[in-house]
Amino acid sequence: MPHAYLFALWLSLAVFILSLSALLVVQRAKKKQRWICAIQLLQAGCILLMHLQKHRGLQMAYLSGEHNLGESAHALRDIIVQDLYRVSSLDGWVAEHQDWQALTRHWASLSVTCEALSIEVSFSQHSRLIGSLMALLASVASHYGLDEHVRYTGVKVAWREFLDIGERIGQCRALGVRILVTGASGEESKKMRKRIKVNLDALLANVNSAQCLRQLNQQQKEQLELFLAFVRSQILEQRAVVSTREYFDMASNAMALVYEQFEFEMMRLHRRIG
Repeated sequence: MPHAYLFALWLSLAVFILSLSALLVVQRAKKKQRWICAIQLLQAGCILLMHLQKHRGLQMAYLSGEHNLGESAHALRDIIVQDLYRVSSLDGWVAEHQDWQALTRHWASLSVTCEALSIEVSFSQHSRLIGSLMALLASVASHYGLDEHVRYTGVKVAWREFLDIGERIGQCRALGVRILVTGASGEESKKMRKRIKVNLDALLANVNSAQCLRQLNQQQKEQLELFLAFVRSQILEQRAVVSTREYFDMASNAMALVYEQFEFEMMRLHRRIG
């Protein structure tokens, strides 16, 4: 009897341990699935972000009279609609989120009225839309537990910093295009140059931050610093010796460098998750 009782006790304990282990494996698998979903949403959201920023810059060119540069904004609107569908189809939480629904309504309205807006309103509306998207991406990282995973594992990632750097460069691109097309004089240009200076100062601080210095190699850092010097020369010091197209392309190349690093951060996180 004692032996039978002991055997039953050990058997029950073994079953309990196996059940607990199985439960932990299932929970871990679910967490992993959520983390991967978050990364996919951040990646898709970044593509949408880049296209919204490009549309802002092209619209600034178009509304300033640089129609050749602004023509491609029409085709970009269809691409943005595809981006919106791609993000919302990845997971129901985002599709049903009130901030996402507000964002899609905002774009639907802006895409129809954008050619009739003033320069200031166009820039403001695009920038508000972009800010809403960046805030939603931060909510994604929190909701899906990616922030918690990063804190727990001690992984040093700088995806937020790179999105912020990319947006500041994007604002410099859009505002700089307007100044180059219409000239550097006037109250409007003075206000825009002031905005650009604020962004350049913040960019320099971001590039030299401990977090970014860990992720950027020396060549990338030098390229970004060269771009900052280029904008200071062309816009703030008013040595405009490049065309609007050349300025737009220079800024786009700097943004591409930043977003490539963002994608590298996402891939690094994905590998850590396994």
